Amino acid sequence: MDGGFTERNSALGADCRGGPERVGVRQGLDATMPSTFDLVARSYRVTAFQDSSKPGVASQDGWCLVEADQTVRVAAIDGVTPSARTPTVEGVDGARFATRFIAEHLGDATSPAGRLLNNANQRLVEMFRGVVPADRPRACVAVVEIDQAGRLEAVLHGDCEVWIRRGSAWAQLLGGSCVDPRVDGEWQEWVDANPHATLEELQEYERRRGVPEAWVCPPIGMFDTTKPRSATLSCNAWDEVVVATDGGRLDPERLTRLAPWLAEQRSWERERIGNGTDGVRRAKPHDDRTVLRIERVTALAPQPN
Repeated sequence: MDGGFTERNSALGADCRGGPERVGVRQGLDATMPSTFDLVARSYRVTAFQDSSKPGVASQDGWCLVEADQTVRVAAIDGVTPSARTPTVEGVDGARFATRFIAEHLGDATSPAGRLLNNANQRLVEMFRGVVPADRPRACVAVVEIDQAGRLEAVLHGDCEVWIRRGSAWAQLLGGSCVDPRVDGEWQEWVDANPHATLEELQEYERRRGVPEAWVCPPIGMFDTTKPRSATLSCNAWDEVVVATDGGRLDPERLTRLAPWLAEQRSWERERIGNGTDGVRRAKPHDDRTVLRIERVTALAPQPN
């Protein structure tokens, strides 16, 4: 088993009866090789797939699962690739630091995820106030919280993704580009015109997007103000959920065969490095990936819409 998995139990706050609320917190951080974990939280089976873009190099992605008395919280976190100017913290690069920081905040089951993410954003920005936004340690994150009745709440910062299956059909609940469409269009034109650009050149161009106006849903830790996307579904509106970082390159067809797709994805990417097709850039042909699949273990009683 990969050493990136940790499990802990903690008593955080108090429940309505005045006693401690027992919380199980499980995290997948700093993975260095492909790993899969099957976990059961309340009435749900959570399968976590995690993989570093470079074998032996710690992933900048992470995940956490929080099992509380009333809810199950699942999050995928994608540390933004640091630039040469991004600070390190005690030897940890800025992306991994931001991922760890957010995972720790989400371990508090006494507060809703949205509030915890806003707090994490404020603290990260203050810690690195002297660093320009384009170089700050920051991370994208997608979180779903499911209550005892099966009601699902999702929140997104950055370009992570939340997918749902109802019946046999998969659809994206939250995701897509996290920058302004005009800015995104200019970026795509530049990438197409510079197919041999290095990662450093890509990052230097991306510095132009270091202002709040360029973003519709920025990562946690970039700006003072967050712009989250959110959605709420009743129990009857979903049968299965996938929460993921964008490194999984998911779409509805691939979700119907998720495990086989993840097993073949690296080969698929390598075949396209030579000509840069299908959105695979030569400067960064692979990406860290974290994919969490949430399935019901037992059928829940239908709830009114």
